[in-house]
Amino acid sequence: MVVDHCEMTYGTISTINQYNTQFTFVSFYSKNSQYLDHCQYCEDCFACSGLKKKRFCIFNQQYSEEEYMRLKAKIVEHMKKTGEWGQFLPPELSPFGYNETVAQEYFPLTGGEVARRGWKWHADTESQTSNYQGPRVSLSVDIKDVPDDMTEKILVCERTGKPYKIIPHELALYRQHRLPLPRVCFDERHLERIRRRNPRKLWTRSCMKCGKSIETTYSPDRPETVYCESCYLKEVY
Repeated sequence: MVVDHCEMTYGTISTINQYNTQFTFVSFYSKNSQYLDHCQYCEDCFACSGLKKKRFCIFNQQYSEEEYMRLKAKIVEHMKKTGEWGQFLPPELSPFGYNETVAQEYFPLTGGEVARRGWKWHADTESQTSNYQGPRVSLSVDIKDVPDDMTEKILVCERTGKPYKIIPHELALYRQHRLPLPRVCFDERHLERIRRRNPRKLWTRSCMKCGKSIETTYSPDRPETVYCESCYLKEVY
């Protein structure tokens, strides 16, 4: 999530060349604006989405400078009373379910926890998966036994039951490295990789070489050797 060449910005995600903007998402080359979503080259805009080279707009509606200032002040006053002002775009506005976003990877929640917060949750239904038509086959254990037309078949994830496919370039890669075809869908493979990352938490430990107190994402019960930066650099270089 890039934030580059920005000044006097707060609560922004994936923004470039912004000045005095707050609570904006994927918006570039804009200034003096708040709550922008995918806007470019905008100035003095509030709660707008998808605009380009606009000024004095609220909810994508064009106003005069005087009307803009008056209405914006009124909206901000209301948001302060409701506690919304100063917060990033609320999850309720997201068109995606919580479990469809990277938030689920960094801060995993169950469907029940998401529902109690009033947010969306994406659940696969039979009608969604039954739209996939074609032969469903079993996988060979040895990659040498996999035929070329496997890329035309529909596979079923052994873990979730979701249908998935193998594309030609993917099959060529597995053959090159003599790897068996995956038996779970892409989403499950992605989650497996995510689970191998260190948690977003710091533990206070001692450098295992000099004894200096350090903070690290490796918990004390992990088997890896953990050094402070100085000892690590001496060891590596």
